[in-house]
Amino acid sequence: MSTLFRASNLRGLEGFDQTMSRSEARKILNLGQTQLSRENIQKHHRQLLLSNHPDRGGSTYIASKINEAKDVLLGKRR
Repeated sequence: MSTLFRASNLRGLEGFDQTMSRSEARKILNLGQTQLSRENIQKHHRQLLLSNHPDRGGSTYIASKINEAKDVLLGKRR
């Protein structure tokens, strides 16, 4: 798995939804339907956030979307 956030993972989306759906969250974290265990969600979240964190030159907006995706999939809506 690539640890970098790639816009190509979101192909077919014209932009982020107002309220993030589970489908959008899965695409952001690059997770398939069968990979939705708590462990997998946390692993993918951590890998993406480490490579996209603002302290390492990443975007605060992308980092917030990665965090939101994790929260949506773990049932912790913001």
